[in-house]
Amino acid sequence: MSGESSRRGSIPPARAPSIVPSAALSVESSSRGAAADELDPLAAPSRAIRELRERIERVAAARVPVLIEAEAGCGREAVARRIHDLSPRSRAPFETLDCASIPEALLSRELFGHRRGAFTGAERDDPGRLRGAAGGSVYLHGVDRLPPSGQAALLRVLERGEITPLGESRPERVDLRFIESADCSLAGEVRAGAFRSDLFYRLSGLSLAIPPLRERPEDVAFHLEGCLRRGARRLGRCVPRLRDDLRRLLLADPWPGNLTELSHAVEGMLALAPADLLTPADLPPSLRHRLEERGEAPTGTRTFSIPASLGFADQVSYFQRILIQRLWRECGRDRRRLEARLGIESHQLRYLAKKLDLTLE
Repeated sequence: MSGESSRRGSIPPARAPSIVPSAALSVESSSRGAAADELDPLAAPSRAIRELRERIERVAAARVPVLIEAEAGCGREAVARRIHDLSPRSRAPFETLDCASIPEALLSRELFGHRRGAFTGAERDDPGRLRGAAGGSVYLHGVDRLPPSGQAALLRVLERGEITPLGESRPERVDLRFIESADCSLAGEVRAGAFRSDLFYRLSGLSLAIPPLRERPEDVAFHLEGCLRRGARRLGRCVPRLRDDLRRLLLADPWPGNLTELSHAVEGMLALAPADLLTPADLPPSLRHRLEERGEAPTGTRTFSIPASLGFADQVSYFQRILIQRLWRECGRDRRRLEARLGIESHQLRYLAKKLDLTLE
């Protein structure tokens, strides 16, 4: 996820906070600061997303931290920014920190800044990421990836509202609202001893859950159209049509990578497809492979790869399984037609089904 960092330098003068009414932020547009053509995960029409928007409005005015619980690709940073935009801090900075990308040795300098001369090469003062966001909001992406020293430092900020830059002996007060997300269950990390329980309780005062895309089929259709429009606009071409069988495949896929995967898949198809009509032949390899594993690849998508990690016998079984699953669907789940297509007898089909753990019902 790309971070949006506040410019370093002198600390900007404090501004009077103001609450932005929800009506001022259109659901159909991206949050303030985002690119105009970026997909807005909060614009989707499902009941789950409507309820999420309502909950965001309720928690935005609070001062306590917010934990965003969601799978990768669901739009966690967009939710964090919407919380900020609807809060009394909306005119102050919004800082994104990717916790996994900051080396532990540089963590204190990155977060708290330093004074000139604090170490070799420190030729000027640096306010640090937290002081640079003073009065505003800090989004901690992947907070579970903070090392123990970073967890301890963050806990002190949350408990005391103070930071101490390198080279300073006295702490400074800083007013921040923290919003965070984790790449795994924070509660599970606490139980495993990998995350401090006292920090977890500080961070999880409020929580927001974003359901994965597979649980919101109506949102898949909505975002699919948005991806087509955005991709066509970026490529300077007309919005293509989807053949009905391709549309059915795209709407039925579970999209484990959620909105990010859907967006990249559509843009990839647009970049390679020569015509204004997209068909199953234009499917990206990752999606085609998933369909083949489930035996759902339609005519026109016959090419597939066999995992190189498998031994020869397993590769043969892998191919047999995919082939039989595909023909089973093409034969309308009729055993006699399948036996005829394969050129085998009933007892041979039963043997293969048992060997390959296939259910032909």
